[in-house]
This record gives sequence, C-alpha cells and structure tokens, in this order.
Amino acid sequence: TISVMPIDFKVIQISAGGIQEEMDEWAAEAKSLIQDFLKLELSGRNIQLNFINETSLKSTHYDEWFSQKGLYQAIAASALDHGFKGMSGFEDKINHFDYTFGKDIQFLAEAAPADAILFIQGFDTCRTTGKFWIDAFVQGATGVPIFYYNPLNMGLVDSKTGDLLWFKSNNILQNVDFR
Repeated sequence: TISVMPIDFKVIQISAGGIQEEMDEWAAEAKSLIQDFLKLELSGRNIQLNFINETSLKSTHYDEWFSQKGLYQAIAASALDHGFKGMSGFEDKINHFDYTFGKDIQFLAEAAPADAILFIQGFDTCRTTGKFWIDAFVQGATGVPIFYYNPLNMGLVDSKTGDLLWFKSNNILQNVDFR
C-alpha cells in the first residue's frame, strides 16, 4: 500500500516582459494528469494507491506534512546533486544511494497509513506567444539555445524507517507540457 501525498506541482507562465505568473488552473490539470498516469501505470500490479486529500491533511496533520514536505524537497535536491553521475556526483552516494527522512516520518504515516509514502514535486514553465517569439529571435541572433526547466521528481519513502526506497526524476531540459 502506498499513500500518495498531495502533489506539489506548479505551472508558471512567462510573459514577453519576463513576468512570471502561477497558473493555478493549469497546475490543477497537471496534478490530475499525473495522478491518472500513476493509476494507469500501477494498475494490474499488486499495489494499492491511497491518494491523500490535501484539505483533510492540512486540517489534521499540517505540521507533520509541512515539515516532511520540506524535508523531501531538501532530500530530492541532494539526491539530484550528488546521487547521479555528473560534475557534482559523489561516488559513494552513486554506489550507495542512501537517503533517509528518519523516524519522524511515522508522524505523517499516522495520517496516511501505508507501507510507503510517495512524494511528487515539480513545476512546468510555459511561455506566452510573445515570449516564444522573443526567445526565437534571441536564439537565432546569438546562436545560444534558451532552455526552460520542467522538473518532476518522485520519491518513495518507507513509512516505518523513513528510508528513501526509490527516487526518479525526469530530464529537466526536455520539452514537456505537463498539462
């Protein structure tokens, strides 16, 4: 059994003037698609998913969820920086991928009884038409490619020990529209 924490995902639209605006409706659509994809991918396997309602979680276990969500963000950043081959990868972390939340995860597990807890976080950047054409002009004039990051990562945590059992991140430079 896996309890899926509320998906922490934002969609940011960038205007021609560089103004960034969070698009709540687009984020809700992306979260729904991610949730549907999880259900589809794990159907037919011996895995039961329990999607935790954010409103309910905030009213009963807000402090536990907020602190563990923050800890996940720190662990995910460290895993991305050091647990994979690259300029800042640590050979020990690559060979022995061991990250933990510690036993405090058990307080959150009370709100979401399961064998494991799944955290999902990320964001998507979308450009307005004006921003697209400005970027195209600048890229054509300079020859320097312009990238927008679209990270999505997932971490599965043992609800008893707090050990990170599995971690997956997408290629943040691929052109993805999570909507």
